[in-house]
Amino acid sequence: DQYIVYLEGLMGGGNYCCSGKNDPGEDDPQESTKPKKKTKHKSRFGRIEKIEEAKEEEEKDQEYNETQVSFELETEIVPEKILSESDKLSTIAKIEEIERYMERDVADFLSNQSAYLYIYGEETKLLQDSMEKKAIIINYEGIDNIEAFMQGNGIHYVCQKGISNPQNQDDFFVLVDETTTLMGVFDGHGVFGTQYSCLAQTLFPKLLLNHPKYKTDVVTAIKETFALIQKTLFSFIKKKGFINLYSGTTGTVLVKRGSNLHIGHVGDSRVYIGRTTEENDSPNLIRVTLSDHTPDIESEKERIEKCDGVVTGNPARVYNSKSDLPGLALSRSIGDEAASYIGVICEPEIISLELTKTDLFVTICSNGIWKNIQEEIFLEILIKNKGKGLDFALNTIAEYAFKNSLEALGKQDDMTCLLLSI
Repeated sequence: DQYIVYLEGLMGGGNYCCSGKNDPGEDDPQESTKPKKKTKHKSRFGRIEKIEEAKEEEEKDQEYNETQVSFELETEIVPEKILSESDKLSTIAKIEEIERYMERDVADFLSNQSAYLYIYGEETKLLQDSMEKKAIIINYEGIDNIEAFMQGNGIHYVCQKGISNPQNQDDFFVLVDETTTLMGVFDGHGVFGTQYSCLAQTLFPKLLLNHPKYKTDVVTAIKETFALIQKTLFSFIKKKGFINLYSGTTGTVLVKRGSNLHIGHVGDSRVYIGRTTEENDSPNLIRVTLSDHTPDIESEKERIEKCDGVVTGNPARVYNSKSDLPGLALSRSIGDEAASYIGVICEPEIISLELTKTDLFVTICSNGIWKNIQEEIFLEILIKNKGKGLDFALNTIAEYAFKNSLEALGKQDDMTCLLLSI
């Protein structure tokens, strides 16, 4: 009665190397062999369950008091006492409660539910075509015209599949209410990278909004939400039977309130600001996140080596000193349990700044965009296509990155770009 997944390699996606310390490639995907026998199953967040188990779970759901779940989670997951004690994070909630927490609407965590817009990626299908757009879900309240609201609030996005993986491992969310704009990009890697990025984008805005210091100390709230996401996903994925030791996701999240911008950054996505000068009305791209969190950075390498990790190769990867695993090309990530024992951390780089009148936009790009397009080309496409709209311009940027990488390498990572006009 056990479900066995036969894998040719333990890793997949853009940040893992499966063939040992001497593998020169950066984005070699690994294909899994097919199971010997097909079994009828139900898929949800990537997990496989027996039909009988699914029916039992549905029956439990009908009997469960949703109000009781909500209050239990708010008092069990969020208090400062738990958030400040890492040894208690792994016992924050039972698996059934974590699942229901994810299924609650984000509006439940807003102080004012009368007007908001919430955009997020739908769970990715098992197989997708190259350049296929991410399926998007939009929830809102108190908005008559969605398109006009998005344009008025400067919300633009593109998220589409490359050809390096069988499914789009990128995910994102955008949340706008009366005072704040939240945006996040998550770039998964490994066999279950799609599930990690999906779960992270589902949980992150809810946990952040429900943090007791979200309104008064957003920097602390961002830091502790990253830590809480890490432990919550470990708990959830372990109990659902994922092979999770070698899968994970990056995470880059920004919070904009008025002219104040706060960013929490883990991994190799990037945040840029489009800024003009007194002498030139055309914007320059100013990189805000200064690190791609690669293990060859001296401070990152030192931490990893103190934890019995080894950094070697080109590009640099993280290995256990006693094996050829995990081969992770990041020094910070969400998930990646095997790497977390040897110095890879989920602690975010925090950037806080005040936007000025010369700042035109803020953008978050996954590395499928920025590593395949030069900054000046990015700006050139934006300016050239300004009359056709920024949504058209972002799609053109993704197409350029795809073709550029395909011609140079014969492959292309997934691509996500969020842009907030100021």
